[in-house]
Amino acid sequence: GKTRPWTGPAVTGQAGRRAVGVEYTDAAGVQRTASVSGGGGGGEVLLCAGAVSSPHLLLLSGIGSPDELAAHGIGAEVCLPGVGRNLIDQPAVVTGYTVTSPLSITDEMFWRRSGALSPRRVGEWLLRGSGPLASSGCDFGGFFSSRPGLAQPDLQLRFVPGLGTSPDGVSSYRDIGRAGKTPSGLTLQSIAVRPTARGSVSLSSADPSAPPRIETGYGTSEADLATLRQGLRLSRELVAQPAFDGVRGEEAWPRVDLGDDAALDEYIRSTAHSANALGGSCRMGSDPLAVVD
Repeated sequence: GKTRPWTGPAVTGQAGRRAVGVEYTDAAGVQRTASVSGGGGGGEVLLCAGAVSSPHLLLLSGIGSPDELAAHGIGAEVCLPGVGRNLIDQPAVVTGYTVTSPLSITDEMFWRRSGALSPRRVGEWLLRGSGPLASSGCDFGGFFSSRPGLAQPDLQLRFVPGLGTSPDGVSSYRDIGRAGKTPSGLTLQSIAVRPTARGSVSLSSADPSAPPRIETGYGTSEADLATLRQGLRLSRELVAQPAFDGVRGEEAWPRVDLGDDAALDEYIRSTAHSANALGGSCRMGSDPLAVVD
């Protein structure tokens, strides 16, 4: 039957401290075990679950910090205190505007003013793989240095031909999927692409079905805050250019004084969201906090 992979601990046995199988729960809720060549060493278990689920599964399997594991009643099979540490993500914030004409991607996607997808656009996507339904909504942008003297850009701007339901860009995608059309507008997303903040992934429970606890570290690095402040300032400057005359409406957010660092930092800390570039939580290296070599 169809399975939901890896909803249980990843390690089912040991062969010289080597993972030899995977426990999982199938669609019927039956717990099952998949072993590698009967545990005889003829294969290997590859854990490729991303920067959140990979450390989560390792911790559930008893691989991580013994103190953290013991707090959840899990015995330590392998002491690797770096599991789940050093989480790196690129924080993002947005500048949004209404527009005076229906020019947004959501105006193209949805049938008139309803929340139903346009039959024409659905057909365009199904037959040719093109049109607004083939777009991520952030196909255009550029990279910038937020201050002089940087060897590489630290700021990315994404242009989104639409306006979200809130300054949280991630929840806006969810809301559009649930409710359909949003108000017409345009958005510039500022992303700190070389973040210095670090977060973590840890256990919230020994129950494999419980989500892990994620600390992103957003707003804890002055360097990252400075980068995002400059992104917000550059975004407003770009939208003020003559090319937007005639279509630019009112600023939806941040609607704060761009000369007030404290106000900008408050906006950043309250609305920062992921730019979907997580990594580092099972990092490579040879030091005590390395997880893989």
